[in-house]
Amino acid sequence: MTTALETSIRETIFNAFPHEVIKMPLSGPDNIPSPHYGLCFENASKRSDWCSATVKKHYRPHTRNDLATICETVAKGIDLPLDKISISCAWKNGRGHRIAVQPTDDYRREICRGDNIFPKFIVRANYGGAFVASVGMYRDLCSNMQMMRRVEHTTVNLRHCSNFQENFDSTVEQWQYLAAKFDNIVEAAQQLNETRVSIAEFYDNLYPEPSNQTQRSRNSHRRKLESMFGRLVDERMKADKPGATDSQTATLWELVNSVTGFVQHDQRRNGNPTADARAFAAIDDLQCDKAWDLAFEMAG
Repeated sequence: MTTALETSIRETIFNAFPHEVIKMPLSGPDNIPSPHYGLCFENASKRSDWCSATVKKHYRPHTRNDLATICETVAKGIDLPLDKISISCAWKNGRGHRIAVQPTDDYRREICRGDNIFPKFIVRANYGGAFVASVGMYRDLCSNMQMMRRVEHTTVNLRHCSNFQENFDSTVEQWQYLAAKFDNIVEAAQQLNETRVSIAEFYDNLYPEPSNQTQRSRNSHRRKLESMFGRLVDERMKADKPGATDSQTATLWELVNSVTGFVQHDQRRNGNPTADARAFAAIDDLQCDKAWDLAFEMAG
């Protein structure tokens, strides 16, 4: 029997992604057969309907039904009623699907005064790469969706291959347990929040002064750091923390969030991306990974 929750999730995903992706044989010059296949939307009529990946004969593209099944499983794993689930969807141009399942406010965890975080279950279904489900977090103060890839047991991978469906049926059961792994993220966040360091040292390690000493590069570098520090101060004030304007030291938690907030909300992006698209772009951004790596290294 299909439940109301499953119907809602399935409708949301099928409405957000109206086309299936199919595999098509590719030919070389003069229509010479090749071992390669391309991936495109059904009834593709223009270049933008094609994915960037080139795959082999036994590659099996995931379907919208696969996406719905994973999200249904995650939702059941966190045991939330229909009105306590929200789903964000975005298409990563040429690469695949991005979906986030967000639980109820009851799951919020407070790591320090006025600084609430809660789990965000993220599905990154790439074509030509791994199908990944992860538990990340959402932070109220900065409206950031974030990943801590250094935290163990918060990600499950599945690769497309000829026995994809068999693996899918067994692997999907593991994803029900991702909800419990949010405690690992909370513990890591608390560790970063207890460690104060020099603001200048953190930013200098992450964003060293550009070697090209043109006035333009210096100004761009300065504006980036000012924007990040401005975010840090603003979030301190929202949380009513003492010493909000302290420009000498900050916790590693504050610093890494100033970087990820800048990447998600302030960094220039092509076109006019939605808030969801910006969030998914940020969790794929290598600069965010570097910020988390540096924070954990400095925390010891």
